Amino acid sequence: MSASRRTGPLTVSVLAAVLTLAGCDSKEASVADSGHPGPEPSASAGDAGRGTAKPAVTSATSAASASPASCRSGQVVFVHHPGDPWEVAWCVKVGATITLTLEPGRGYRWTTVGTSAPRLAEVTATETDRSGTGHATVSVHDAGEAVLSASTSFTPDPNGPPTRLWRLALHIVK
Repeated sequence: MSASRRTGPLTVSVLAAVLTLAGCDSKEASVADSGHPGPEPSASAGDAGRGTAKPAVTSATSAASASPASCRSGQVVFVHHPGDPWEVAWCVKVGATITLTLEPGRGYRWTTVGTSAPRLAEVTATETDRSGTGHATVSVHDAGEAVLSASTSFTPDPNGPPTRLWRLALHIVK
């Protein structure tokens, strides 16, 4: 038997194993497609019940092309946990109220939440509690694009790990 015939089945077996493993990562790919590995943040929308609805981790372009029927409305709750993606895109409807909770990683503290377009998405309340958790309430007033943002800094050592920026890109529809 020639060497190529002996290695042929081995090559096919290795290829099959690689393809099988690649298929197992398909769930992670939906998060990795956003450029941010890790679990998705927790969220729920008032009109969908107080359940385990997950925000779409997509590019801003995908959020912009979302149909109004798939956009969040009413009371919407967003919780960012340590390890969640640093950039998230959502489609929301005018009139929605977003309640944000940004939980810090060990040794980090959140800044208050800001907005790029207060006329469209107004931060009506924002604070950071003693534990470093950021809280905010955002009222959505008009259609367009807005970005909510906050950052964390390492509190034990100002020369320690870098400050990290979190952003929630909003595509707002009527």
